[in-house]
Amino acid sequence: MKFYYPSFFENLFLSVNATYEFIKKFVLSNNISKNIKEKNCKYAIKRRATDGMYMKDYKAPSFKDVDLDGIKDTPVAPYISDFFKTIKENIPSSNLTNLYRNANSLKIRFYDFKNDDFLESLRKCAFVRTGGRYHKDKNLIMVQPISMDLYIFHELLHMASSYSDNDTYYSGFSQSPIKDKTRFSVGCKLNEGYTEVLNKRYFQYDNYVESYQLECNYARAVEGIIGKEKMEELYFTANLSGLLDELAKYTSIEEASMFIRNTDFISSVYADESNTFKFFQSNFYFLIKAFINKKISENKSIFDYETKKEIIIFASKLCNRLIVEGITYELDRKEILNNYVYSLLEEEKSEIKK
Repeated sequence: MKFYYPSFFENLFLSVNATYEFIKKFVLSNNISKNIKEKNCKYAIKRRATDGMYMKDYKAPSFKDVDLDGIKDTPVAPYISDFFKTIKENIPSSNLTNLYRNANSLKIRFYDFKNDDFLESLRKCAFVRTGGRYHKDKNLIMVQPISMDLYIFHELLHMASSYSDNDTYYSGFSQSPIKDKTRFSVGCKLNEGYTEVLNKRYFQYDNYVESYQLECNYARAVEGIIGKEKMEELYFTANLSGLLDELAKYTSIEEASMFIRNTDFISSVYADESNTFKFFQSNFYFLIKAFINKKISENKSIFDYETKKEIIIFASKLCNRLIVEGITYELDRKEILNNYVYSLLEEEKSEIKK
């Protein structure tokens, strides 16, 4: 592990590169979107047939294999120490192979995102503030020196849940193509949401305000369906396809995959006004359906008082209001819940008739 102060020329290069990316996105955004659509980019979740990291004959690294000398007496040392201590206390060692694989070669450097944020704010017509960034391809964390405690743990969690094979970067619940320009990155939004959930759970104070609020809301809802222990295991072992399998116990693979896709595209350049509402509504229905089906699979009647109470509490915590580019999208929780319960009753009646 290594911490270093960047040189003037390195900072200048990054600033120039950020400006170039801004011009490319701002001036050429329509052409880029058009080219992507014309190429018919694939949005597909990769299933790993075998995973050498977790095979029986693979000797997983452990904390004793991590060399922390490179960050001793540096500004990041207390945060790294706190991170490892907290993770070791709360996460089973069997889930930490990615963390210990990446830790030795990790590089951490300071970076002032001021120029990047200014340009991105112009592009989005909204204030943007970046505190940190993890580059999977370089195993590098760039972090804002000011308020480092708010940002560095989020980036360390990305590092602890990332690895790659020949053609794909896996990071928590996301998958990104390494060279294939015909593939979308998938699961990025849910991954950011759950990374922030873990950041707040283990490293931040109670009134800490999360980034990625909609994504955090979805991540907590999914965790409420499949369970905290399983959710954390799948995140740290970068197993998005495993997450789909868990959700498919209560819905289907197709519906679970669509939920991941909707979350990625809900406020992206690929969604117009009608699509944004459709994605938002679809995700709400999906999470309600999965939670209710979980209760049914536990042999609980949805009309039992305690079960009904659990369902109502779950629904009340789901985000039902979204603002994108000044447009407000709002869902009626009660109506959606009543409609779904009514559809279950109709299904039950038709089964009885048969």
